[in-house]
Amino acid sequence: MNESTSLPAMTIHRLLGWNGTSFEKDEHEQLSGKFLIVDEFSMVDIWLANHLFKAIPDDMQVLLVGDEDQLPSVGPGQVLTDLLGNDIIPFVTLNEVYRQKRRITYHSASSPN
Repeated sequence: MNESTSLPAMTIHRLLGWNGTSFEKDEHEQLSGKFLIVDEFSMVDIWLANHLFKAIPDDMQVLLVGDEDQLPSVGPGQVLTDLLGNDIIPFVTLNEVYRQKRRITYHSASSPN
């Protein structure tokens, strides 16, 4: 994510200030900034999503990136799937896999490698 945006990237636990028993950021001490991108959101469970959403201020824009067909969370819940299953949150579905398309072209039989 850092390479794509040239902005700092970190885990949700680090963003929220996890100290092993609690989070520094919560509904009383919220995150700062105007825009938050959360990648690999299909792997976020209910517990972590709850803590993350409580720490997001009302004026922050949030972009959740994930693939509901990818690895599910290790913990309980399928948060991304549940969010996509309602009619309240707008979402975009990408239908073409560009990463694999490039990889196939690069490794084609006519490639010198």
